[in-house]
Amino acid sequence: MIRVRGNTVQIIPENKEPFSWSECFDSICSAALTPQNLIDFDSGHVAHQFNEYWYGLAAGKMPHNRQFSPVDIKACLKWLMVFKEVEVDGDKNFLLTLIGASASEMTVHAKKGQYLHEFTESECYGTRKAAMTNAVTSANPVFARIHMTPTGEYKTNVLVGMFPFVDDTGHRIYVVPCPENKKLRALM
Repeated sequence: MIRVRGNTVQIIPENKEPFSWSECFDSICSAALTPQNLIDFDSGHVAHQFNEYWYGLAAGKMPHNRQFSPVDIKACLKWLMVFKEVEVDGDKNFLLTLIGASASEMTVHAKKGQYLHEFTESECYGTRKAAMTNAVTSANPVFARIHMTPTGEYKTNVLVGMFPFVDDTGHRIYVVPCPENKKLRALM
């Protein structure tokens, strides 16, 4: 099956059920984060894999961005969002520098080169900025849940891991949002 949305053409294998995040849910950027622990995530969630990878890079200390290798963490790439910590008008903000295909679908409208506040609603922005800042200041991953309201047949919440990295000019935060619903993970 071939699905066309705007300028995007998606080829769906015959045996795969068609799924569109935007037909079933609003953007993950329109709901606040609720703090969670990693143990709240099922063992198959990509946050577990990224967490193990992150701790392995620098023995539990904040790794340098140069240490990241996409080859080592292929299963996480489609879920990955990378933000660079920047100063805007005297305030810390976060610039989206990379977004994987599944993360892009869940945000519905986020684009590389946008600041966090440009594609998130006010309550959502505050909780995300606080979680990212906490990851950087604590030098540890932060985990959260996004409570999603379904608008279609599927139901899920989204679990998010935020992993801080140091770089030559400040910090980067690698964010891994992924649905709790295992079927949706497979469809995306």
